[in-house]
Amino acid sequence: MDQTSTNRSVVKRSPNHVATDMAGETVVLDMKSGMYYGMDAVAGLIWNLIAEPKTLQEIQAGVLAEYETDAESCERDVRAFVSALESAGLVEVTNANPG
Repeated sequence: MDQTSTNRSVVKRSPNHVATDMAGETVVLDMKSGMYYGMDAVAGLIWNLIAEPKTLQEIQAGVLAEYETDAESCERDVRAFVSALESAGLVEVTNANPG
């Protein structure tokens, strides 16, 4: 995610992935690279939230509704995780137009 990303930036899954829940862990297979990614409960929640495109703000609200954490930590952690997903090619982040 670049520095211009805001809470209104939209996150959507990239195509060509298969995901499943395995004993409380979400496992995602990137069909293009053949790489598997294991996700804990919080990461799995985020992955499920972005089954349909969501803004960073919507993702953060979903995490805050499920887990006891402060908004600042949640925002920082969600941004870091989404950035990691983007670097791995699992999601695309588009910046919303201001206004």
